[in-house]
Amino acid sequence: MEVSLHQKIIFEKPEEHQDYAIVDAEWNDAYGSLILLKKGKKFLFCIQGEDPIPFNLNLTYPIARRIDASRFLVINSRADEEANAFIMDRDGLISGSFHAGDGIQDVVVGLEGIWVSYFDEGVFGSGISEEGLVLFDFTGEVLFRYHSDLANCPIIDDCYALAKGEGASVWILPYSKFPLVHVNGESKTAKIYKAPLGIHRSDSMSIKGNFGYFFESNKAAGKFYAWEIGKKKPQVAGKLQGWTRGLTPGETNHFISFTDDEVTLTCINNSKEKRY
Repeated sequence: MEVSLHQKIIFEKPEEHQDYAIVDAEWNDAYGSLILLKKGKKFLFCIQGEDPIPFNLNLTYPIARRIDASRFLVINSRADEEANAFIMDRDGLISGSFHAGDGIQDVVVGLEGIWVSYFDEGVFGSGISEEGLVLFDFTGEVLFRYHSDLANCPIIDDCYALAKGEGASVWILPYSKFPLVHVNGESKTAKIYKAPLGIHRSDSMSIKGNFGYFFESNKAAGKFYAWEIGKKKPQVAGKLQGWTRGLTPGETNHFISFTDDEVTLTCINNSKEKRY
């Protein structure tokens, strides 16, 4: 397997804003970058390198995702029963909100709605988080519940990794046995693959056609792996740095990563990767 990487820095903290912290980052080929920044206790959006836009929300561990050209989603990962998912416009104004559960691990957005995965404190807590994986529409109505809607599927004790799939689907890598599960929220079905040991505990992944790419941020070496789904062994495909997550299958790039100072896109050139 011949694999090469193309990496591009898409955001660097300006000299005049070195007191800003990069909290989250998003990329879409059609809309460009969305960077969530923090200054003191204030949060700001930076859209496509424009001047940061402040917004007024009391957040602790926020996640930011783009919905479309004019709407963004901000989710606070810890919450009791209060609203913690907010739909916002480019001016930082809130157009809708709902409670998305507690102990949120990751979020991906598709045309079908908002997928939310949960870590162990949410799964073993109470309320909607117990489902491990939930699909909401953009008003907060629940469309799919993993544990309730799927029979004979691996239990999610902690959803380590979540990646958008084709159509109304996502891929998950749940603790404790770490199968790779392809979940369709529309048909309420799932396909299960036995994942090789080398990708267990990955906390970010990107699935493109017949290949999955997996990265564990806690590993000091920064290696990530390419695995032809259903085959025996993954192979080291390169190195990534910083907090990393996989992008949707329709994107040119595979991963977005950020450190304290910059945001980077990674595109993987794999001669054996087939797009469906």
